[in-house]
Amino acid sequence: MDVKNYCAVEKLKDGNDVVIRSVRAEDKDGFAKGFEQLSDEAIYRRFFSHKKQLSDEELKTATEIDFVSVVALIAEIEEDGEKKLIGACRYVAIDDNTPPSHAEVAFTVLDAWQGKGLGKILFRHLLGIGRACGIEKFEAVVLSENRGMVKVFTSTGLKVNTRTAEGEIHCDIHLKE
Repeated sequence: MDVKNYCAVEKLKDGNDVVIRSVRAEDKDGFAKGFEQLSDEAIYRRFFSHKKQLSDEELKTATEIDFVSVVALIAEIEEDGEKKLIGACRYVAIDDNTPPSHAEVAFTVLDAWQGKGLGKILFRHLLGIGRACGIEKFEAVVLSENRGMVKVFTSTGLKVNTRTAEGEIHCDIHLKE
């Protein structure tokens, strides 16, 4: 699988076409603009802290990746003749295996696009890539009130183990069916 050039088109629940593709270094502006559209709550759910903007280093980390230990996808739509980033997901290896077998996953969907199935679509694509690249288990930490994200994981039919600690839900998602 050519993960660096991954691209697929999907339909959201509202009928909008969305392109799911590998992140590229030139997506920094899209990430910065998308971040500006996130509510304080969405920022906190993703970063577990409050922040006003992404630093240059965070933008570099988000867009300049190796597609082995880190794999990242974006969701974009075309609006008024312009491509607009509306969501992103990634996995980051948490073991030293080559290729890695365990990775942490994270997602961000702009507030205006939540509830349209984008999280499930992004996860399905990340899951397919992870399996093709030898990942056996994804791990995720979500805030206890973010039950929607846990539902994205459990809706796959995969074995998902959860445990709650200090306001967080720790999820282990086993990629083998």
